[in-house]
Amino acid sequence: DKAKVVALYATDATIEDPAGSPLKAGTEAIDKFYTNAVDKNIFLEITKVEELPDRTANVEVDVHVGTRVVQSKEIYTFKPDGKIATMKAFPPPKKD
Repeated sequence: DKAKVVALYATDATIEDPAGSPLKAGTEAIDKFYTNAVDKNIFLEITKVEELPDRTANVEVDVHVGTRVVQSKEIYTFKPDGKIATMKAFPPPKKD
């Protein structure tokens, strides 16, 4: 449910996916980011969550893009109220 996912983010949150790409900042940009994913039939399957100090979590996901599955790591930071402040996605290293 895209609306429920977007609601997890603070109104001033940012997404950097992939890391190093331009930030998606604020509710409108984050909603557009997830709308694009839904439109392209992209969804995530969380495979591991590691809670770290300072309201941070490392999350490993399988990104389903049609019939392809790509593994990714995401780092989330959270505000004191529990809302997501930032998300950065790091694709796996390229295989030689």
